[in-house]
Amino acid sequence: MNKYFPAIILSLFLMVSFSACSKSDQTADRAIDEAVPQAAAESKEDAVATEVAANMYLFKLDGIFEDWGEIEPLWEEGGAEGQGAWETNIDIKQVYFKNDNQYLYVFMKCSPTIEERSKIEKSSGIVGDLYFDTDNDPSTGGTYILMWDAEKYKGYEVRAWIPIGIETWSGETTVYVGYELYMAEGGSFSGLEAYEQDSHKKGSLIAHGPDGIEMALPLDKLGIQMPTTVRVLLAESCNSGEEEGYDVATLSLE
Repeated sequence: MNKYFPAIILSLFLMVSFSACSKSDQTADRAIDEAVPQAAAESKEDAVATEVAANMYLFKLDGIFEDWGEIEPLWEEGGAEGQGAWETNIDIKQVYFKNDNQYLYVFMKCSPTIEERSKIEKSSGIVGDLYFDTDNDPSTGGTYILMWDAEKYKGYEVRAWIPIGIETWSGETTVYVGYELYMAEGGSFSGLEAYEQDSHKKGSLIAHGPDGIEMALPLDKLGIQMPTTVRVLLAESCNSGEEEGYDVATLSLE
């Protein structure tokens, strides 16, 4: 055997190994080169999607009042002043409305806010109700309602119930707010909800924050076509049954 044969074999082995490593490195580099712009593109797409979603709404739904500063409240004091019999009730203060061609937006300033309440009371509850007379005709809509002061609720086509919910997952408790829309069917609101939103779900049309509750009600779900005038009833839960616990006003939508 040639005395140089082992050295030649070793050299060939090293050359093959180096070539394989080089190709592997090139493949890895190429994968990185392809992945970086792809990741950047996906990140840009996510950012654009987020921006588009944010621009879908007239207001950013976050429970922060600053977007509403130039809008006059429909009610300076929602319902009666105070929290009623229980300190854990939500007192509705000023209530604001604004619309675009898809949504009716509502901002409720509250005391305490859902955030403040959740620090002392981790339980469900009720903020109140909004009733909409979508044809502005008291002779149509709900006629049979088993509630306090039932006469006050007659003539409305849609009820927006605003409950406070609670969810416990992996030992962590979350308090949230939602709304449920009920249509007057057969003169009653006793059927199943026609539409529901909860603030703890991604992309929800209701939120709570440091100033109160902010929501967007789809006009098509309310059965509202613009331009129109609707009658709105606010029934504050913590003062339900009391004469001053209700407010009625007319809202012009353009």
